[in-house]
Amino acid sequence: MNAKTKKITLITVVLLLCIIFTCCLAACGNTKDYGDYGYNFLQTFNDKFNARKAGTAQELQAAEYIFDELESFGYDAKMQPFNYTKNVTEKVTISTYDNNGILVTVKTTEVIENEDGTTTQNVTEEQKGVLISKQEIKTTKSVTTYSQNVIAVKEGKDTSKQIIVGAHYDSVLAGFGIDDNASGVAALLETAKYYSKNKAECNIVFVAFGAEETGCNGSAAYVKKMTEEEKANTKLMINIDSIAGGDYLYAYTGADEESQATLKGLLEFGKDLGLKTQEGKGSEFAYGETGNWSDHANFKKAGMKFIYFEGTNWDCDIDEGTTQYVDEEGKGYAIMHTSKDKLDWIEENFPGRAKKNVGNCVQCIINLTK
Repeated sequence: MNAKTKKITLITVVLLLCIIFTCCLAACGNTKDYGDYGYNFLQTFNDKFNARKAGTAQELQAAEYIFDELESFGYDAKMQPFNYTKNVTEKVTISTYDNNGILVTVKTTEVIENEDGTTTQNVTEEQKGVLISKQEIKTTKSVTTYSQNVIAVKEGKDTSKQIIVGAHYDSVLAGFGIDDNASGVAALLETAKYYSKNKAECNIVFVAFGAEETGCNGSAAYVKKMTEEEKANTKLMINIDSIAGGDYLYAYTGADEESQATLKGLLEFGKDLGLKTQEGKGSEFAYGETGNWSDHANFKKAGMKFIYFEGTNWDCDIDEGTTQYVDEEGKGYAIMHTSKDKLDWIEENFPGRAKKNVGNCVQCIINLTK
């Protein structure tokens, strides 16, 4: 081999090594990027949309933000409005006071079930005087609430089949709704962003559900509007609910053989990510199964297969899984539906967990939808 040939060979080898090294760096960079978008989304919801009670103006504003994000990824997003009616108990308290011979009547109205709180006449304690009578009247009335789902579709190679990826975006008022369930929407949107630049095997329908906290009403409305053909062509429904704060990321499914096989493959993929499932140690649920307390339940009821992601700790609470984290003394606590459900609290107590869990969940969803 002459000197010129040796030089060309050396250059070729160096170039190949550079290409391999660049690809490795890119791969590592992509892995580290999982969760970046989702965490930024959590910060936005923590700061700007932290009281997303079903049917309120802020729930609508949150829906519009999600809509705009999907549009910014290049999707043709749509709003799906719906309404639902529920019975609530209204308690009216009529109190009569004697203020130096002048009778003062104060009427207080409290709607008990839907967290509306109380409305009271503007009367000071000084104006009231001495209480001489108090009457409470409870009545039941129907209240209609209006909400909306946000939908976007990624068209796949096989447009005859679809996978639905869903997460609810409404919240209760106890905290800021970051774990429950801005985290699920963060994973949904990050997956949608990924697929805005990558091909999908079949159609992927991204749905942000409204009004889950009042009885899974958004997913019920969505399923109700599906045709029988759409239901039959749905390969899988992926539900993401409360993944930011739990000690571990879990995946659940149905009892049938096909669903269990899907879960097995997912757990194999996610073993290095720390993905777990409910192992059937308690008396309530069999291996891989959980309760019907989130949006997957409506799809399950309609005969569609599902995978449900959640962050919790079944090792501490083997019967219900409502204990999301365990402290140093081994005591278990919940984050969802408590004042702890804020990004600052989660970061202070579990630094990096929210981003990690969202990023790991995104990788699992991509694996399921490829």
